[in-house]
Amino acid sequence: MKRTGELRDALGAPTALDKDDRTFEEQMEDIGVEVVKPKLTWYKTMTQRRGKVGLKDKISLNKSCLTIGGEVVEKIGADSLLNFGLYEKNGKKYIAMRTSKKDGLKLSKTKANSYRVGSQALAKWLLEQGMPLGKYRLQEIKGGWLAVPEGKR
Repeated sequence: MKRTGELRDALGAPTALDKDDRTFEEQMEDIGVEVVKPKLTWYKTMTQRRGKVGLKDKISLNKSCLTIGGEVVEKIGADSLLNFGLYEKNGKKYIAMRTSKKDGLKLSKTKANSYRVGSQALAKWLLEQGMPLGKYRLQEIKGGWLAVPEGKR
């Protein structure tokens, strides 16, 4: 410690800086130096549901399949076979769904109170048709249902 003090004295370094209780930013501001802090933004995943279990009354399109909430499955029927299409009206696109007795895709239960339907081929086809990844709300129409994208379009 004594040698550090001697070195400081020899170099003519002020000792007042050692006892300065101001923050680094305050010290730099006093001498006219701008301190630029990096901006940090965190990515929020689509699967983050903030305490809710499952999708409940929603449908989710991801890159591998469609995930359907338990409340939607109650309306559709867990043993139903589903056909999917694309419905366009007034420049907006929707996923059309209907039940079928002889052909269609079968629902499979997941760990949560949700079901999955389809495959990567269905998800890829929907994405190629311009449907965005994310959550959809179910709207009943004559002969089936529409999956309406949530949020701004």
